[in-house]
Amino acid sequence: MAYENIINGYDLVYIPDFNTIADDKIRQYGIDLLNAGGITAEAVVDICVKKEKQRIADIYKKDANLSKRFKMRTFETFNAYTPELKKAFEKAKKYADLLPEILEDGTNIIFEGHGCVGTGKTHLAYAIANFALNSGIPAKVVNATELVNAVSFSNLDKKLKRSLLDIPLLIIDDLGKECGYDWLLSELYGILNHRYEHCKPTVITTEDTIQELRNHYRIKVDDGVKDRGKSIFSRICENVVIVSVQGDDYRLKRAV
Repeated sequence: MAYENIINGYDLVYIPDFNTIADDKIRQYGIDLLNAGGITAEAVVDICVKKEKQRIADIYKKDANLSKRFKMRTFETFNAYTPELKKAFEKAKKYADLLPEILEDGTNIIFEGHGCVGTGKTHLAYAIANFALNSGIPAKVVNATELVNAVSFSNLDKKLKRSLLDIPLLIIDDLGKECGYDWLLSELYGILNHRYEHCKPTVITTEDTIQELRNHYRIKVDDGVKDRGKSIFSRICENVVIVSVQGDDYRLKRAV
């Protein structure tokens, strides 16, 4: 049924976009709003669809593991105070804008710090996460130390580990800070390989460069050295955007 043929709120069920709304309260709100008059059916559907997207985003945010501080890390609050940071911002924002396509092809993005801290790597990664969540795209953030807890033999969190495999967009913050145990690297390989095979994008921040991070995953064992980095990063870097984020520590700049 075309919008011009809608007579009352109950006719909204004939509009496909209205029927994508799963929440009964939002559907009833739309019916009552149109019946009250003074607004078009098309405008009502637009309002209700936006409410539904926000409802879904709020659900995803509860499971996204965003702390109070990092919920405020958005593109709007990022301070690109140098040309290099402006370039990093533009790459991150372009990645976020292309998320619908990226969710299909599995393009990763890595923010490398070249030894610098406090330059905005995590801010930009969380900005992508917040952008995704506000767009109704499920995302989850884990710090490298949380990743260790999620897959450790002594503290296996099966639900969290499953989400690391299946979540459409995964953000791993501070990769390389964890200790390089062989069992951990095997689990990390398993997670990233699963995401690689299923074209699920991963956002990574590291204080190191890509090469330094790869070297971090060369583990000495009784019969020599296992180079887990080669396998891990061949999968991460097959389809990836590399963003170098260098500069002075912004947190210290604010303190002086």
